[in-house]
Amino acid sequence: MKQVKLALVWGALLLIISSCKKGEKIDEPILPKVLMVSSFAGGEGNAYLDGPKGVNAFYQPNGITTDLSGNMYVADKINCSIRKITPDGTVTTIAGKGGKEEFEFAGLVDGTGANARFRAPTGIRSDASGNLYVVDQGNNCIRKITSEGVVTTLAGGAGNGFADGPGATAKFNNPQDIAVDVANNLYVTDYGNNRIRKITPAGVVSTYAGTGVQSTSDGPIATARVRSPFAINIDPTGIIYFSEESGGQLRKIADGIVTTLVPFPGYVDGPVALAAADKIAGIAIDAKGDVYVSDQNNALIRKVSFINGIGVIKTIAGIKTTSAERSLAAFKPANGFADQTKFVAIFGLTIDKQENLYVADAGRGGQIKKISLETDPRVPQESKETKDARLWNKPIGWK
Repeated sequence: MKQVKLALVWGALLLIISSCKKGEKIDEPILPKVLMVSSFAGGEGNAYLDGPKGVNAFYQPNGITTDLSGNMYVADKINCSIRKITPDGTVTTIAGKGGKEEFEFAGLVDGTGANARFRAPTGIRSDASGNLYVVDQGNNCIRKITSEGVVTTLAGGAGNGFADGPGATAKFNNPQDIAVDVANNLYVTDYGNNRIRKITPAGVVSTYAGTGVQSTSDGPIATARVRSPFAINIDPTGIIYFSEESGGQLRKIADGIVTTLVPFPGYVDGPVALAAADKIAGIAIDAKGDVYVSDQNNALIRKVSFINGIGVIKTIAGIKTTSAERSLAAFKPANGFADQTKFVAIFGLTIDKQENLYVADAGRGGQIKKISLETDPRVPQESKETKDARLWNKPIGWK
């Protein structure tokens, strides 16, 4: 009889253990999330230093982009070099060379790695094959960097001007930023020529939008006018977004038609038709097609979402400040909660596969800052004792 009772008890225990293994997951407490800003790379002084996080330094980082492996690339303008940041924040130089002085190793030289020379690189984008495309602003040309670090000049050359055509016969005038479509065509904001230029993979340059007249008007790309185009990017469906420095407009090119999304200078959130911005210096786009912009003169990161085709812009990070406030010695850049963060001179934006945003802040020493959704640190965390009690009171599989 004792053996029968023992067998029943043992069987009951096995049943409980089995139900624990096969049951539903324990309900974990849902903790609120909040956008946080942290320093990802760079420091508080202008310098040229490779190395791990906390040691490395930039001098006026401008454009930034990511590759499929999660590495980031930075156009380090004053250091005239292209820098790579691994996911742990370690920085190396993959092309060009910085020095102790501003523009110390500036030039226009093709070659591999440190043998290549740039002059004030600004925009940068990567393609699906791991190639990088760089706007070499000071040389008025577009450079290509292969995954092996070989630098060539794809289009344009020393000296500004305007000319369409292949390779070195093409001319640019103070180009700023660059975007890459799925066919590896490039689109360049040709600031001084008031045009958007297109470059085929073979290096043939044509005018994509803008007539050269410095004004803003919507319409077909052949007749629409563009004023001082600055930042540019392309969404997953091929829609091009670009900004104009004069007036702060955000504009869109879709199906060969140029339209204006954000029409006014200043600072206004809400429906884009009534919104205002002040020098959008960087554009990033997520997989859903939402558009993020660095509003430089307002020192804000803003997001444009589309609901039933209607765009709405809202501020997601930063405290609105004036250039006069940011120039004061007492002004201290700050990280932390996104809505309490102080930026200084924000430029390029990029987004990774986890939808973390990264922004190049060139003020008070160049830094790359990360904007991510994190558990709100103001919420008390569950203690080990509380969690153990919760798990004991609700075994897996029990209702």
